Amino acid sequence: MPHEPEFTRQIAFDRIGLAVDVPPLTVTADELWDFESQITRYAARHLAPTTEIDIDVHPDNPDGVLYARARSDSRPARRVVLGYVTVSLPGEAVAR
Repeated sequence: MPHEPEFTRQIAFDRIGLAVDVPPLTVTADELWDFESQITRYAARHLAPTTEIDIDVHPDNPDGVLYARARSDSRPARRVVLGYVTVSLPGEAVAR
């Protein structure tokens, strides 16, 4: 299988939890999992250390969402929205 080329995207955050002045993040990756993990690690710095994060973001889609996994012993996990992100597409700058 051919190796995917490296890509760079700038990520602007509407907010992460209660943090509203979150600086943009520049992500350079060659795999989707690496792209997602860089965003997850960055977001985790703005949250309580016990918060588990899920993300719905793709380097070729300008809109993404950060979720916290809310766990309950009696019910399956549900996702609570923590914030929204904007992904720059090639040739675009991210507007905040």
